[in-house]
Amino acid sequence: MVLEPPEEEEYTSLQHAENVVCRHARLQGYALTRRNLVKDKRKPPTVRRRDLRCFKGGVKRGEGVLRQTGTRMTECPFEIRILRTKSGTWRVHVQNGDHNHDASINDSEHSQYRRPTDTEVSAILSLHGSGVAPRKIVASLLEQNPRTLVTSREVYNTIAKAKKERLQDLSPIQGQGSHHGTSGPRAADGE
Repeated sequence: MVLEPPEEEEYTSLQHAENVVCRHARLQGYALTRRNLVKDKRKPPTVRRRDLRCFKGGVKRGEGVLRQTGTRMTECPFEIRILRTKSGTWRVHVQNGDHNHDASINDSEHSQYRRPTDTEVSAILSLHGSGVAPRKIVASLLEQNPRTLVTSREVYNTIAKAKKERLQDLSPIQGQGSHHGTSGPRAADGE
């Protein structure tokens, strides 16, 4: 099966172009990852180009190392560039349209398709705050949307990310005081 590259068209924004290209990739049975973001030298610098590559396009690391590990990387040469035109639009250019692998059997093989949506993130954090176990959170998400690809690993990652954002640079022990509405050791002493 030939994995078709997207059409080389122009779009009004970089985000729109990237969304269209990624949606096309998903329908074809592969995924794209961001490779480079090139900015021009103006002050402030503005984005000039976004490079995307096939999710299997990375270079295998550790060749010759005596470890038994697997990798999804096949050094796939597929690459797309989204370039800003002089008129301010964004043009999709297929740098290399060839893949060296077959299409994926299902979307769950690609981590970016398993990421929870904003609605799912809200549900995960709400259920976690109520003491619901991650496996039951996944069951609840599947009940709401049977086509979701979120697994318990994504639930754990979402909870950890929210905790990290809440704590900022504090350790978990330091963060306990700020979690309960105090502002650290001085507030606990009554000062």
